[in-house]
Amino acid sequence: MDLKIEFSDKEITPWGGMVLMKEIIKRTKINELLKDIGLPKQKSNRGYDPIQLINNFWVGVWSGANRYEHLEVTRHDRVIRKGE
Repeated sequence: MDLKIEFSDKEITPWGGMVLMKEIIKRTKINELLKDIGLPKQKSNRGYDPIQLINNFWVGVWSGANRYEHLEVTRHDRVIRKGE
């Protein structure tokens, strides 16, 4: 994996290592596999895509969450929300 390191004046977050996890998800093509296995479709316009929920769970666990409550931590990070 080519990783370019350089100076930036952008805001940073303590969760900056998440980009490596995003790369793992991208390179393994796990999202394409999840699309093909027939996950249930959301019937509400307020529902979340099941793939998004699965990815959020995995990233939380990979980040060290050992309780469901810990999965909420990154949801409140200002810089991560800004990227949505």
